[in-house]
Amino acid sequence: MTGLVLVLYGDGKGKTTSAIGLTVRAVGHNMRVLFVQFIKRDLNVGEYRILKTLPNVKHVALGPGLGASRDSIIERTHRGLEMIRKEKDDYDIIVLDEVGVATVKYEYPISDIISLIDDLRTRGKHVVVTGKYMPRELIDSADLVTEFKCLKHYYERVRGPVRGLDF
Repeated sequence: MTGLVLVLYGDGKGKTTSAIGLTVRAVGHNMRVLFVQFIKRDLNVGEYRILKTLPNVKHVALGPGLGASRDSIIERTHRGLEMIRKEKDDYDIIVLDEVGVATVKYEYPISDIISLIDDLRTRGKHVVVTGKYMPRELIDSADLVTEFKCLKHYYERVRGPVRGLDF
């Protein structure tokens, strides 16, 4: 069976949350999930706490955080992709959270990511790719593409992050 590629992108809220929902669903079917975050740091937030408690899930937050240097993002993205290459056979689903941002905003070579995804797919692995930005090559090659569009957000009223809704 060839794996499927799901792309979740756009400026709207909920891309990572959706990927976490897919992870929970997969765990309910006793599937193994590797959830790699390329931009976000490992903060003590609700979704990180729950991902670390789920059976069959490995959660890795490699990111130095938003606003980090291009070199730091590139180095950590490379490290994350190498980890996935080494561990791919241990998982059924691999989530590449915010990897679209690494390619578009920080110019990580899209060819490296496409090559990895093609390999995963031929091995029957499902791949979920998220990011505010997404290169056209990933959108065109995906089996499912969902664009998250922000129509209204409480941040516009100068309200900070809300516990349980944003972290």
